[in-house]
Amino acid sequence: MIFKRSANGCTVEVPAANRYVFGPNPFVGMRYGVYIVEVTSVTGTAWTRSNTTVEAEWGTEEHEIPAVGGGDALAQSRAQYGVRSATIQSNIFQLTPEQAMAVARGYVLHNINPRTIRDVQQSEWNRYPVKFDHIGRYVELPNGEVAVVENRSYSDSFAPRASAMMSTFTATVSHSVIDTTTEYLFNSDGSYWENDDGTISEVL
Repeated sequence: MIFKRSANGCTVEVPAANRYVFGPNPFVGMRYGVYIVEVTSVTGTAWTRSNTTVEAEWGTEEHEIPAVGGGDALAQSRAQYGVRSATIQSNIFQLTPEQAMAVARGYVLHNINPRTIRDVQQSEWNRYPVKFDHIGRYVELPNGEVAVVENRSYSDSFAPRASAMMSTFTATVSHSVIDTTTEYLFNSDGSYWENDDGTISEVL
């Protein structure tokens, strides 16, 4: 017998090799007899989703990012571009408040630097070097820029006297205006851990 987990519980299957065989019958062919299994109790560990909502916000006036030349890069960004917000929902994983704060902070740090979006049409004669496996990875563009592939498309059409193939992809080029590569120590509320002299403590 094979026990399998399903969306509504557990199913039991009896392979054909373990069934009783009747026949062959010239009118109905082969017939099988199976076991009837009744599961009365199951022991184990189960997890249920909590109804608790965890919210975190990062990038407000109480948070800061060291800017080149001094100052707060977040405040400078808000002053120049206004307040921009995004909502991220996690309906699969139950995050702790610390994890939710880390997700919010990571999203801001990933998107705070400006990016240029390039739409590139690939060369048919070069066999379309950027594949679907390159999505999310760095590639070198024809102009020498290094970009992250966001998506890729491919289409073709074949006829007796004509055929056409085309492949394009979209990539983003990040411009490092604000240093987001240096890792700093954070408090549980998302603020930076400051040393006694007022400087921000880096992760060593």
